[in-house]
Amino acid sequence: AQAEARKQGRLVGIGMASYVEICGFGPWESSSIRVDPSGAVSIFTGISPHGQGQETTFAQMIADELGADFDRIIVHHGDTGNTPQGNGTMGSRGLAVGGAAVMVSAVKIRDKMLAIAGHSLEVDKDDIEYDRATGTYRVKGTPDRALTFNEIAGAAYGGELPAGIEAGLVTTDFFSTRGETYPFGTH
Repeated sequence: AQAEARKQGRLVGIGMASYVEICGFGPWESSSIRVDPSGAVSIFTGISPHGQGQETTFAQMIADELGADFDRIIVHHGDTGNTPQGNGTMGSRGLAVGGAAVMVSAVKIRDKMLAIAGHSLEVDKDDIEYDRATGTYRVKGTPDRALTFNEIAGAAYGGELPAGIEAGLVTTDFFSTRGETYPFGTH
């Protein structure tokens, strides 16, 4: 094909491009998560998506981590009136830094849900596990003693809570990076 192209006066070559780019830089990013009594979840982030699929990714992270219904998760971004302070979406930091902030918030919500589930099921918090396969918070070794995400969300606002646990499932958190990464490649 190359010889034929040359006969026709066309030049055929090989192109290569190399890159090194800073990624996931800080200094930090923020996230707030609110679970309402019905189990609907709102994620508030300082990251604004620009077509990278971050809304879907953040919602999927919360669905997987907490057992929330993916279709009942809304990601809010870009409105400084209701989102935490953010540093922006640039340099491939949206998921690396913004997603990490969402996970910090998710872990705090999950820990509170474990405490509420333990109290409701009359066992210690450490005896409760989140079972991703069934989406329930259950007593370890006793799968029939379990609560759903929505049941715990309702209890967080209207049930008897363990000592030291405030009503509601709301948190605002910040994730700080420890450094950057430098992805590179050649195409």
